Amino acid sequence: MTTTHEDDPRPGFLDRWLENIAVPVRTLAPGGDIPRVHSANIDIAIAVLVAVCARIFAGLMLNTGINDLPGPWITRVGLGDLASWIAVTLFCALFLANGSQIRALLVAVLYALSLGLIAGIALVWVMRPADLMSQNTAAIGPAILLTLLVVLNRIGPFRGSLVGIALAAAMLLTDVIAGPGSDYYGPSATSEPAAASLPDTEQVYAAQNALLSRQLAQLRTGEPGRTELFAVLGAGDPNQQVFAREVEAVAGILQSSYGAEGRIVRLVNDVHAPTSLPLLNRTNLGEALRGVAARMQTDEDVLFLFLTSHGGPDILSTRFRGVGTRDLNPEDIAETLDESGIRNAVIVISACYSGSFANELVADHHLIITAAAPDRNSFGCRDQNEWTDWGRAFFAEALTTTRDFRDAARIAQETVASRESAEGLTSSQPMMVEGKAIGPVLDRLLSAR
Repeated sequence: MTTTHEDDPRPGFLDRWLENIAVPVRTLAPGGDIPRVHSANIDIAIAVLVAVCARIFAGLMLNTGINDLPGPWITRVGLGDLASWIAVTLFCALFLANGSQIRALLVAVLYALSLGLIAGIALVWVMRPADLMSQNTAAIGPAILLTLLVVLNRIGPFRGSLVGIALAAAMLLTDVIAGPGSDYYGPSATSEPAAASLPDTEQVYAAQNALLSRQLAQLRTGEPGRTELFAVLGAGDPNQQVFAREVEAVAGILQSSYGAEGRIVRLVNDVHAPTSLPLLNRTNLGEALRGVAARMQTDEDVLFLFLTSHGGPDILSTRFRGVGTRDLNPEDIAETLDESGIRNAVIVISACYSGSFANELVADHHLIITAAAPDRNSFGCRDQNEWTDWGRAFFAEALTTTRDFRDAARIAQETVASRESAEGLTSSQPMMVEGKAIGPVLDRLLSAR
């Protein structure tokens, strides 16, 4: 059996590094001896550095290069992910003095992780899976499996396990088939439209003024002395129809239960019909809110602002590939509300991490309702769904038993918690933050009909 380690005194650092990085590949070769690993302190240090760089590269590619996702990768979630990866590699380095066999295994594992991540990124580029779970499995699956094979090769009876390779292929094939069924409601669960289906950007923007002006011109004016509900409803993700369906369904509920006919503006990003409704973006949101404010009795009436999409920490996804829009953040919404002059508002945000919007939007005359806590996912964005999970619990179920948004939010919290527990999902923890002055206004709205 070939020696599996040593602080090789041979000159030629590049040769040593190339031999080390080739160890995981040679592990896959049928038969043969265990590949040599150079495990001097410098070899381990370089292996740690390569592993960290591979992880950074994987994160950057998954969140910008492959899926054209919103925002930078370096978010609170991204930093935590990177920190955990660095912690693992540094923890491995603690074994530096624990014997040559451990040192050799450490180097081999670090390079298996690194090469596996690079292979995973290439796999995602080729497959372009539509949802986050498929992306993650395709990206990290090769790293996990290659690491397992390397470990088994060095401490077990296996030699270049073709069974292991078959297992990897079966696992990835299963994920490609089953993965798109995932209903994770996160920022990268969107499908990317094919190049042929990308909208004509000039045509889309040329239509915006007329589309929005038509809706604003049809708004009815609020009646003085009577508290009434106006609404701006927005669907951010253009590729999954569940969000546009929610906007239409919510409009129907507001019309039938709150007398909001003629007082609703819809902003919808839709890759299949990009010029049927105004886009949900910063400009249109600001124009819509100002237009609604002009028809409201701003001291008496209530704005219902509902935004539904994928989300991340401080991000509501409105990225529309081919159109050039960027995502909305809490400051965007807070600024447009302030500039509109609208005082009383029920702000409902349905997305992963939507609770991260609450702090920026808190005000005495605001009721804020979110589908998830600042650090939690929400669920139910299957394209064929009529509602997301939280949307169904709040709008389709709770608001059929009460017209009070506050009571409905509490009912939805209990409903969602029960269902997620039954399904073994991590609790999304929907939130409600009530300003101290909004309650009497909502009570007047409820008594107006």
